[in-house]
Amino acid sequence: MLQTAVVGIGCKIGCDQFPYEPWFNKETDTLKPVNGDEIIKFLLDDCGYCHVEETDTVLEGDKNIWYLCRNEKFGALTISDNFTSKWSFGEAHSDRVRSFVEELKTRNIISNLHYMILMNECQFAQDHFDIHYDIRDYLLAIKDGKEWVKPEGGMLEARAFFARSFEMLEDHFGEDVTINVPNV
Repeated sequence: MLQTAVVGIGCKIGCDQFPYEPWFNKETDTLKPVNGDEIIKFLLDDCGYCHVEETDTVLEGDKNIWYLCRNEKFGALTISDNFTSKWSFGEAHSDRVRSFVEELKTRNIISNLHYMILMNECQFAQDHFDIHYDIRDYLLAIKDGKEWVKPEGGMLEARAFFARSFEMLEDHFGEDVTINVPNV
């Protein structure tokens, strides 16, 4: 029999907030225990982040799990009180999400089918997107019936940008500068 657990899933994308888990109670700032069906539904749901300015529409199909694998900013994945994977600017990677999925499977929270689906989505994100901005371009290409080719160097450029930004902060404030990233 599959188990339930208190699971936290979040990241920061662009200027907008990643969707709250449906099991998050904003009034009490708490998460309720969930099962594998609830977790997989949330991870495979549309994030709703891909806005097309020209038509003032939102593209469908941008899965939450893809943003966890490829966001440029920070995020966290937690299971109960004893598994946490947090990342900072430019540190998101499909391997982080895979380790989270592995832990869900090890704890018998998700089924074998859930496990295979989520691992395939992690691989898809890694193969198709270098950074989360690619998701919008991918969905536009698919919508227009065009072939998608993953751009080269997007995440490397983002990481270099953040490294330069941190260096400028250190130069300005000294080496003791601390960058506090809020919990997600």
